[in-house]
Amino acid sequence: MGCCFSKSTIQPVTVDQSQNFRSKYVSSDLKITYNDLKSIDDHALQTPKSAENSINELADYLAKPAKSELETIRSFYVWICNNISYNATAFFSGTSAVTEPSGVLKSKSSVCEGYARLFQALCVAKNIKCQKISGFSKGLFKNFETTNVARDWGVIFPSHQNEVVKVDRKASISMESKQNTLTNVSVNLYGSSRELCNESVVIVKNNYSNYTITITPRKTGKYMLQIFGTIDKSQNVMPQLTEYLIECMSIEDEFMSYPEHSGFYGPSTDCKLRGFANPESISAFQICQNGEFELKTMTSKTLKCTAKIYETDGSRSSDFVMIEQSNNSVCVKARFISKGYYKITLFSEFEGSDTHISEAMNILVLNKKSSENSNSISSNILHYN
Repeated sequence: MGCCFSKSTIQPVTVDQSQNFRSKYVSSDLKITYNDLKSIDDHALQTPKSAENSINELADYLAKPAKSELETIRSFYVWICNNISYNATAFFSGTSAVTEPSGVLKSKSSVCEGYARLFQALCVAKNIKCQKISGFSKGLFKNFETTNVARDWGVIFPSHQNEVVKVDRKASISMESKQNTLTNVSVNLYGSSRELCNESVVIVKNNYSNYTITITPRKTGKYMLQIFGTIDKSQNVMPQLTEYLIECMSIEDEFMSYPEHSGFYGPSTDCKLRGFANPESISAFQICQNGEFELKTMTSKTLKCTAKIYETDGSRSSDFVMIEQSNNSVCVKARFISKGYYKITLFSEFEGSDTHISEAMNILVLNKKSSENSNSISSNILHYN
């Protein structure tokens, strides 16, 4: 139920008499012809608008003449196929479509998920057992394609030109934007049940035009990776650039979640304007061996900075990070009390900004060993010459 791009025409039920079909899930005396279902089909096709005000009202009307569960679900099927159109615009553009059952009923349009959820809601309304099976369509996109927006901006993915990415423990997808500078990039990784799995994916900015998207799934199976980006920093909703089907064959011996983060790791595009002398020399991904971390960067003027540490659950702290500052440098010192991934965000003042202080850079740190010192460190800014 669901993967169609136009309203369907109900076809007669036919049986290939040349095959002796039997299944343990189908009674041997189940013999259906088109004439057996014609009256229930006609009933569904003549549904008045007054019966479409709610899921329960529609389910009651469609099931009214049915003599069995089979006829009831046939009535649901016929009504959906002839009243819900496929939102191909949303599907191909990567924008969201209504999938909540009552919303689909009202809009009369959706994508695969919406078709399935509406059918399931009708079944639930009549106490018919129904299980929605989630998955991914394969075969519609035979060749890897980027969206029109991505092509207009000159965004390419040189490392993976196939829509399917095979993952053996970990995979990295490279992304380049040579014609325009992307001010922000984000991704969504969905599991086979459409659950969000962003703790398994991270974006690292290599320089002003190159990015690496790394996928480290928690478990084997199929995933869908959607990639978004924008060249306008004020744009709140980023258009989709492309998507991949991820097939994970094996996983890391020890899974470690990435911290919650909606964009890329690395210096912001305005980092140099803020007064950081060589932001392109700052590595967005760093490894700490013993829980004691230090990052020093040169500045072209005296800056007002603060920093915070974010753990994988999104909690933040300023008790285990401090800044030492001089007229021409900023040094961030942090202490990690457990191993795993951390996000360090450096904030700085930016002239012309509506806010007094804002993000200057985000650094992803893999800490391999807990610090032997579990005490907090000063969160004050220390100035020295």
